[in-house]
Amino acid sequence: MLLKFIFSLALFNVINASFINTENLNNEYNGISHIFQQQFSNKIQELKSNFNKEFAKTFVSSDNSISFHVTSNTSSLSSLGLEKESIFQMSGYIDLPSSSKHIFFWFFDSRDANSTHHLTWFNGGPGCSSTTGFLGELIGPSTLDSDLNPVYNEFSWNTYASVMFIDQPVGVGYSYSDDESESVNNSYASAEDMYKFFELFFEKYPEIIEGKEWHIAGESYAGHYIPAMANEIVLKHDNALNLSSIMIGNGITDPMLQYPSYFTMLCDPVNNGHNKTYASPVDCITLEKAIPRCEALMATCYATNADLPCVLANTYCDGVVFNIYEKLNLNVYDMSGPCESDDEDCYFVSKYISSYLNQDFVQQAAGSRVSKFEGCSSKVGQNFAFNGDGSRPFNQYVAQVLDKGIPVLIYAGDLDFICNWVGNRYWTEALQWSGSNNYTKETLQPWGDNEGESKNANGLSFLKIYNAGHMVPMNQPSASLKFFKEWIDNKKL
Repeated sequence: MLLKFIFSLALFNVINASFINTENLNNEYNGISHIFQQQFSNKIQELKSNFNKEFAKTFVSSDNSISFHVTSNTSSLSSLGLEKESIFQMSGYIDLPSSSKHIFFWFFDSRDANSTHHLTWFNGGPGCSSTTGFLGELIGPSTLDSDLNPVYNEFSWNTYASVMFIDQPVGVGYSYSDDESESVNNSYASAEDMYKFFELFFEKYPEIIEGKEWHIAGESYAGHYIPAMANEIVLKHDNALNLSSIMIGNGITDPMLQYPSYFTMLCDPVNNGHNKTYASPVDCITLEKAIPRCEALMATCYATNADLPCVLANTYCDGVVFNIYEKLNLNVYDMSGPCESDDEDCYFVSKYISSYLNQDFVQQAAGSRVSKFEGCSSKVGQNFAFNGDGSRPFNQYVAQVLDKGIPVLIYAGDLDFICNWVGNRYWTEALQWSGSNNYTKETLQPWGDNEGESKNANGLSFLKIYNAGHMVPMNQPSASLKFFKEWIDNKKL
């Protein structure tokens, strides 16, 4: 109650004041935030008492700062039946330089022995395991049925590329930290950890990347993660790891420009692509009036890069939108109908994934050191929320990596609400970079076999997928695999 009162009072002051002393408010907020981050921080996860590192294959980096444990390989993992026995796979942990952060990964080689591509996949949250993409979205080699049995996926992206799924930041999925103070609360810190991960992984397994193109992809909050990682890899380290492209699906990247799209999706049948209005006239007026105030709050966040304005912007803007959306009883990830389940997971497959990965034989085969798997960590999410990370812009890094010659694909299912296609179109068309004039001149053209629309210019591609929600590969697996192959082969659609 105290937290709610503090935020409500601060929010009232901000949206009604003619002048905001951001520095003073931010100093006060940081003191309050520290208390609650202590309360909600990612506490040390419960670890297995019988795990013995001596049974893991261990490598150490050349400067002795990072150790690398492959806890499982094809022989043990193939017993799970998630992929054909002939396909190499491995899982394990990288221990970051502090020795308190342990990042879990699961790698599958490509089904195509002649593949020249490697993909690293991230789910969002913030705080959600990438096993959602692995076992739930048909990006990985299998999904699960209601009895927790693997179901072979002919549309897996490892059909054309080796694929690695990573649980990050620490505290997510099977990843963990020995030290509570080492929890990560922003996308920049996450990117720094991931750069260290990539550096060691490719050093010890050069054959995975040598002679291949490396792509990073993800969805939702990965719209923050991936630009931050691209900044770390391409801009700060001069692309020493040879990143080839980035892909963001239904992402949140430029919150200020994406926010007005909620009005479009709910109240503008001409431009939402659905030919219908969802919200009541009264709620549409409420939302339309909220847009300038929300944009002003977001602008303050962008200008100051301070925690308090960013937290308040997120609190106010999300509050208005989702108070209205809740009345519709529609899935926030797929506007075509309600959620499958009655809880926040919304999809039954989320429950299947958690149940499956909490089975002892699965954890033993995968080499998990964590005794309890959670699909999404509320503690990690709260840490990011208190930092104000969600309202911060990451579009500038997309512009900069484009100018460095790294192609970028932004794709979105047309039925998603929370990170919808309209908002992603808004920010990409407003993006300022050397190719922006050419890009804005282009119009959306039919793509595939009446499967969507796309536009391309100077390395930037935008793809709208028909009849797909937030998790495009789940809803349109064939089209998903088609655009993935087209992208990695041609770097445009």
